[in-house]
Amino acid sequence: MKRIFAFAVILCLLLCGCGEAVPADEAEKDPFGTADISESGISLPREEPASLIGIGRTEATEAYEDPWGVKLTVRDVTPEGLTIACRCEDAASAVTGTLQTGTEYTLERLEEGVWQPVEYIITDFGWDDVAYLIPTGETTLWEIDWQWLYGTLTAGIYRISKEVMDFREAGDFDTKIYTAEFELMEYSEGLRISCEHDGFGVSLPYVEGWEYRITEYSEEAEKMAVSFRPGGKDGWVHMQYLKWFGVCGTGMRSEEYGEGFMAIYGDDPFWTFISYPASEGCFVAMTQQVRDWWSEYETGVMEIVDGTVFTDPGK
Repeated sequence: MKRIFAFAVILCLLLCGCGEAVPADEAEKDPFGTADISESGISLPREEPASLIGIGRTEATEAYEDPWGVKLTVRDVTPEGLTIACRCEDAASAVTGTLQTGTEYTLERLEEGVWQPVEYIITDFGWDDVAYLIPTGETTLWEIDWQWLYGTLTAGIYRISKEVMDFREAGDFDTKIYTAEFELMEYSEGLRISCEHDGFGVSLPYVEGWEYRITEYSEEAEKMAVSFRPGGKDGWVHMQYLKWFGVCGTGMRSEEYGEGFMAIYGDDPFWTFISYPASEGCFVAMTQQVRDWWSEYETGVMEIVDGTVFTDPGK
């Protein structure tokens, strides 16, 4: 069986708006998404939290592939809110001013293949008139709580949108809309988090306390993945299908692992990747920035890895 390998790189996260700009460190402390709500006396509905699991969804593209060097992803997804992670790479050739974003955002729900606005539960409100600088070469986090505006969401696929501004001076700016998708799934015993393309599939068991993200297949990147990590931690373990995969063998030692082989670099206490054969391309488990929590969560990682199911139309 022929195996083809070429290089795979994993990155993530991004975002950007206008007004009176404030430093990034202050922006991170701001309760992003609050607004000047009128004293209307409205009592906002509060539902009992449904047994829903929040899953981030993203395209298999990186921030540096955007003209402004921006990409949004989400984390800590719940029916009441989430955290936006904005990754801004160096895009000096395309950005002519300062990248900014405001407090405003919108939510949409995918209905029969069409994105439809999520209805507000109040109508008399206004957004805070401030702007937040988007620092280059960093990942900035904004916590969003939409209960005051949208209430508690039900199961479904959603996206959150933010306007980003390339601001030069008053009246002189360009804008782009950036989005990040997420899904709220009904919890059930034996729940699995999966992605599929052209008959190739990756399916992971859901384990409470772990955060998951789906990376959709793209023809440009030729990859897809379900990634997971301990809740509240940085870094990921990616369970991927790749059309091409390759690595540098210098300093690498490998050993058989199940139907594939495991690679470890140098004295690292964790493996870098586990490669599994496929009829076309390759299935690969890969670690990314796991050093800080690996010793505590290694057993849990391996239980999820060993519980992963790969589907292959050629087998």
